[in-house]
Amino acid sequence: MSLTWTYGWLGIAVFAFGLVLYHLLLKFLKSPGKKNQSGELLIRWSDQAKPTIGGIGFFVAFLAGSAFSGWLGLEALPQLPILPLVTAGCIAFLSGLYDDANNTRPVVKLISQAACALIIVFSGIEITILDMPIADRILTVVWIMAMMNSLNMLDNMDAVTSLVSTGVLVFCSVAMFWLGDGDSGIMALVISMIAVLVAFLRFNWHPSKMFMGDSGSQLLGLLLAVLAIPYGWNLARGFDVLTDWITAPLTIGLVFLIPLCDTTIVSINRLSHGRSPMVGGRDHTTHNLVYCGFKDQHVAMLYGALTVVNIFLAYQLSFGHNNRLWMIWLSVVYMLIVFFTLFVISRRNLSRGKYSYS
Repeated sequence: MSLTWTYGWLGIAVFAFGLVLYHLLLKFLKSPGKKNQSGELLIRWSDQAKPTIGGIGFFVAFLAGSAFSGWLGLEALPQLPILPLVTAGCIAFLSGLYDDANNTRPVVKLISQAACALIIVFSGIEITILDMPIADRILTVVWIMAMMNSLNMLDNMDAVTSLVSTGVLVFCSVAMFWLGDGDSGIMALVISMIAVLVAFLRFNWHPSKMFMGDSGSQLLGLLLAVLAIPYGWNLARGFDVLTDWITAPLTIGLVFLIPLCDTTIVSINRLSHGRSPMVGGRDHTTHNLVYCGFKDQHVAMLYGALTVVNIFLAYQLSFGHNNRLWMIWLSVVYMLIVFFTLFVISRRNLSRGKYSYS
């Protein structure tokens, strides 16, 4: 059996397992992990309390994909060893699960994120764009922690984070095949995560039956941030040095445009009103679109469509060899349009009293 067929059967098996697992969890876990109670530290968009158990399926698929690659005898990539990724993933999941159950303070979450990032850096996985070891390692730690927070903050409306994360994983899988890494153990892990996310969408689409919770968003944020290092930041595009240096952050900006826009806009608005970016609220870009008349499922579809456009542009920017300068300018203009459109909408809603920081 070819490796492509093996990956296909792996994806089908994980998808089916995810459907069964989430169905059973909904049956047997009626009360644990419900994080919609009112409180100073937690403000959720949904009015209903729902179990935050999505991350459990992510973690099972994460471990299954890693174990399956070993069972197949697939070698880990030198630039992306599996063992440190699994170790950091366990910490991300468990710390998120603890937060789901106990609503821990933001500083506790930051400490666990820093621990995950340091494990990744000390294992030799780091961004090399600055060509200065210390600066590159600091950038790597900041990047991983930022994306773990961004995915966590974006998980504020049904299906949005699931769709965005699936798009990022699809881009990484394309980059892996383009670089000849399709027969690596990491590919089995990526296929498993895509399959479980698709299964999760069955229960996370509006009106959802469950949330992914911090256990899910922290694990996803870590995985996507780490995959983006060799297949985004350090992607060998083969152009001249200056073009490569410009294209790398633009590719990352496109692939992660939605979580980056959401986190940046929310942080600007909250800090300008003396509020901490780490405290929950109903002021995210997703919420602001609802204030403009969109329904929850329409916001998810819009962000899903934007994700498709983002991945397409990132693919053209990284792998295309024609009209390089034109693609760079198009990417910059597109990202600015998306960011400022969402920012202006948020400010307009704030001025009209759709939400407040008082």
